[in-house]
Amino acid sequence: MPLKNELDGNGWRTPDPETAGGRLVIGFVSLILWRAMAAELRERKKPEPVRSVMQSLDNILSIGSKDRWRVLGMTKKNRTTMGMFDIGPPGKFVETEDRIYVPEDVLKEVGSDLQ
Repeated sequence: MPLKNELDGNGWRTPDPETAGGRLVIGFVSLILWRAMAAELRERKKPEPVRSVMQSLDNILSIGSKDRWRVLGMTKKNRTTMGMFDIGPPGKFVETEDRIYVPEDVLKEVGSDLQ
């Protein structure tokens, strides 16, 4: 039985066996981490699903260039979630994708820090 992509139900479209093996390892590790997060949420009696926790953490924003970055938008829920999993706040240097959208009001607020 071929491995399937969980989003569209099709095969992984990888003719290379090493790539398929790597994807299988990554999928297995992510399943372990997902289950560990679910167990931690259950232990702390948090009625929130893992997907919701991950989506909540997805809204953390950082802006900057080269070696000068600043983290913005850390909500109380984000800090609580990171603390629950013993993850400290992000450090001084944060990497993010190029060309990320930064709202104008945020640029006005921290513009002098990033120049």
